[in-house]
Amino acid sequence: MAAPVGAPPYRPDWYSDPTGRFEFRYHNGQAWTGDVSVDGNRFLDPLSPYGSGAGWPSAEGPRPTFAPTDFAPDTGSGRARAAFVLGLCSFLIGWVPFLCIVAIIGAVVGLVLGIGALRRDARARRDGAGNSRAHGYAVAGVALAPLGLAISVLGVWLSVVAIREVRTFANVGAHTITDIRCDVSDSVATYAGTITNDSPDTHSYQVTVEFLRPGTSARLHIASTTVDDVEPGESGQIVVSESVPEDELDCRVLDVTGPLPFGQS
Repeated sequence: MAAPVGAPPYRPDWYSDPTGRFEFRYHNGQAWTGDVSVDGNRFLDPLSPYGSGAGWPSAEGPRPTFAPTDFAPDTGSGRARAAFVLGLCSFLIGWVPFLCIVAIIGAVVGLVLGIGALRRDARARRDGAGNSRAHGYAVAGVALAPLGLAISVLGVWLSVVAIREVRTFANVGAHTITDIRCDVSDSVATYAGTITNDSPDTHSYQVTVEFLRPGTSARLHIASTTVDDVEPGESGQIVVSESVPEDELDCRVLDVTGPLPFGQS
């Protein structure tokens, strides 16, 4: 149908549906299309018999008939977005110990989805229906996924280091503590003893000593020291000192662990 005389030309855009049947209808600059929208949901609503017309349906003409159908879901766009999100997340968390496993899985899945989305978009472009935004998401996802995998190598290495440090801290093997002396001199409490490595492996020890009120289990002070690289069957010297205001104290070894992880003190 011809546009009304004097009516301004339409630019390709969404306008209020001239038929009043839907909220918005798309005008492609030459004719009203069957692309309509209600509350943000899009439908196909071909104008029949006005599908080839170029203007606004007139009030005098017969009302068009409608057969609205849902748009087919844009699965390619969804896969492209998922590929981008997974690739970005793997890139951001790949270096984190233990989370790197999640990053590796996400990167692989994102890479597969991104490649699939690019293939789908290539077919759509051959049919003249490509989606530039989906294409951009897919390209970004395919680019980020390998970077996430590369960074995850660092995360795996850090995970191995963390496991090794925790294992060294927790596993000190069999050992024997021998007390030698516990005294207070010039406001300094000193505990001295030996630790014997009864295991078949070399160990380093973090020995924690508590200073108690004489004849009780009331802890007044606590201190620790490190005994490094005690060979199997050998003994290392334990000497722990702490400044105290008391003149007399009892001493007791509270705990023996490996060196604190990552060189903490």
